[in-house]
Amino acid sequence: MVSRSFVLGYHGCDAAVVREIVSGDEQLFVSKNEYDWLGSGQYFWEDSCSRALRWAKDEEASEQDGKTPFDTVRAFFVEGQELYTTAGLRSLDHIQICVRNPRSIIGYFLPREI
Repeated sequence: MVSRSFVLGYHGCDAAVVREIVSGDEQLFVSKNEYDWLGSGQYFWEDSCSRALRWAKDEEASEQDGKTPFDTVRAFFVEGQELYTTAGLRSLDHIQICVRNPRSIIGYFLPREI
């Protein structure tokens, strides 16, 4: 696990967007949907490249402001099937990050193929 003073987040998107973002030609858009549970911002999966990739694939299949009080919001998200009775763990539990101030992002990179 990476130090809490540095958070590694993975954003789910298609290959064309990846090239534009990593090259610096474009910025990630700010999501402002009513269902954005952490508020408007850029969403990432903490320490989980596989969840970001899964979200991007699921999203591709489905296709479907005022002052910012925090630069980033980080929360635990409960999802999936229960793993063990009474353990409180589910198969897709994860930590999600919403970046509300894009200046908080220090850079983008391409992870190795998984």
